Amino acid sequence: MPACLATKAPTPGAAKTVAPKLPLLKGEDKHIQSIKRAYNKFDHPAATPLDTMKFHADLFDREVKFRLGEDIGKAAKGLRLAKETVELEHWRLVEALANKSMPPAEFIKLFNKMTLKFQDDVATSLEKTQYRKLMALDRDEQVILADPDIIKTLYGAKTVTAVYGRI
Repeated sequence: MPACLATKAPTPGAAKTVAPKLPLLKGEDKHIQSIKRAYNKFDHPAATPLDTMKFHADLFDREVKFRLGEDIGKAAKGLRLAKETVELEHWRLVEALANKSMPPAEFIKLFNKMTLKFQDDVATSLEKTQYRKLMALDRDEQVILADPDIIKTLYGAKTVTAVYGRI
């Protein structure tokens, strides 16, 4: 946004910009602090891939409990399976990209497919209102995480075209 771009260097001692407080759900500040503590305790460099997957699944469980409550019945099993499946697939994709056994365009296409499947799996595990509370989306809305601008910066315009066609 043009209004967000700095046009000159800030004057020393000038007032600092303060981000507006977001409206929080009841207890959200404590929830966010507990997530921060979990990240601070997690020893990422020493973690195995399984440790990392379990950590992410635990974070998702915390989010589900915060957004939907402790007792969500049969949905809990479906949500856990959806998260474990997406974590395992994510690990497989990252390994393939790191080992150069998969080109970036294929990785991004499969990453997008993986995120859409996760959203579908979550949607089928929950009632319509639960899905909206958890994902902040309606069931017919889906989010693609692989941003074309970032892909272009990292891998070039050819990769963006290979993934999304003409943009």
